[in-house]
Amino acid sequence: MLTGTRSLDGTPLQGITGGYGDDRRVEYIIPSEARAVGHYEFVIESTCNGMFGVGGGSISPPDMNRYFSLASADLVVPNQDAWGLLWDFQALRQISETLPGNTPLQNKALVVANEIINTFDHKDPSTVNKCRKIAENVFGEGWQAKGEKIYEEGMHKEDLVWGVGHCHIDTAWYEVLPS
Repeated sequence: MLTGTRSLDGTPLQGITGGYGDDRRVEYIIPSEARAVGHYEFVIESTCNGMFGVGGGSISPPDMNRYFSLASADLVVPNQDAWGLLWDFQALRQISETLPGNTPLQNKALVVANEIINTFDHKDPSTVNKCRKIAENVFGEGWQAKGEKIYEEGMHKEDLVWGVGHCHIDTAWYEVLPS
């Protein structure tokens, strides 16, 4: 299992987690300044153990004859628009799965996700941007370019958010958003 990348002086750069679940994180993005220079050095640090340590049991000593190998490491230049579409689609999926059924936003997310599937053609890269444009039907026009400023849209001084819930002591609360 890879555990991270670090600079040559030991500064941690990125945590890396292998496996195949939702916790998988195997990307490390080389900084744009380094790409401009054309040279970049970093260290891939790894741990080599099993699910329960090196010994195989909770308090077993390490097996000094156990060896590990790194099978592959790839340097890739991902298509950032396709990467964005992947996360657009994941967000639409999560909206459709977590909102109550047959609500306006849940239905819209399902329709937009379906339209993306019908539009996308893996043999035609131009469909990626078409699909990202379709996703704007849920996320809003030009939402990604707005960055964190998107949260400033539509807010008014008197906007109020109420969260009502319960727990073992039956509480309710509210919060006023800052203007």
